[in-house]
Amino acid sequence: MNPNDNVQSPNAQTNPSTDETTMTTPIQPTESSPAIENRYITAFHRREADIQAVPADSLLIVNVDIPTTVTTVLGAVPQIGKLAADFKERMSCFDLAKVDGLVDDALALGSAQTRWKIATEMGASLPEMMTEALKQRDRLYLHAQALADLGVLSQASVDEIKKTGTYRGVAFEILSLVQLFSESWDKVAGKSGLTRESVLEASDVADRLVATIAERDARPKVTAAAAIVRQKAFTLLAQRYEEVRAAVGFVRWREGDADEYAPSLYAGRNNGNHKASDAAAPVVAAPDPTAPAKATQPEPVPADALPALPNARPFLTAVNA
Repeated sequence: MNPNDNVQSPNAQTNPSTDETTMTTPIQPTESSPAIENRYITAFHRREADIQAVPADSLLIVNVDIPTTVTTVLGAVPQIGKLAADFKERMSCFDLAKVDGLVDDALALGSAQTRWKIATEMGASLPEMMTEALKQRDRLYLHAQALADLGVLSQASVDEIKKTGTYRGVAFEILSLVQLFSESWDKVAGKSGLTRESVLEASDVADRLVATIAERDARPKVTAAAAIVRQKAFTLLAQRYEEVRAAVGFVRWREGDADEYAPSLYAGRNNGNHKASDAAAPVVAAPDPTAPAKATQPEPVPADALPALPNARPFLTAVNA
């Protein structure tokens, strides 16, 4: 048996001198190839300790759109910065560094949102992968059965590979068929339409299917952890932003334009926790002295003076006119 004809594992390293295609492995960060980071990820690392330190009993419910929250804060920071003179004149004790810190808080929340989104979508591609895996499994099985009819492969070995319809079952059926062909490749080669590349392709599909199943199984725990981090990052940003908004409201109280500098994160929402600060006070019209006085409300009519009603509630004792 020629060792060069063996079907290699899809994780095998590629010889740079050949043109063979094998499954690539993730790039590991080194000094010459650093991990890829953007300002959101970098900000998350800077704020991670503060985020983790948010007490569990102070967490706010995430009842706003996070991307909108992030962009609202990032858009407000430059506007609030224009109030430096107002803070100096009317609220000299206010630390403007708190405004600049909101940028990192918002970017860190954006990164936490992305992590949570990825966690919730783990294993989402399983149905599509299963469709491809079934095609590969059935193709290999037909070749195996034909080779067993020719006596090239053991019929008993082929029969042991039962067809199933589960994710795990199909993945390991493919791997079993790949193993069967690998062990007898010196006899299989040239006796069917199978090629090393086609068998390796099937093996790669099975390998990715197993990895995705593992991700799917881990999703509840990973998603829960990511949700907590997102909730803590949101709480941290919301609390700090509300503190800055309160300061803006103080220095712009006479002008009445605080929301133009620091809009509410809950704008357009009727949230009980923000009614006092976000809802406009109702306008009550002054009474018209020329209008006739409203009639006083009549006394309740005794219940026994009303006609009996079907299915009347026993606790109904009076009806107002």
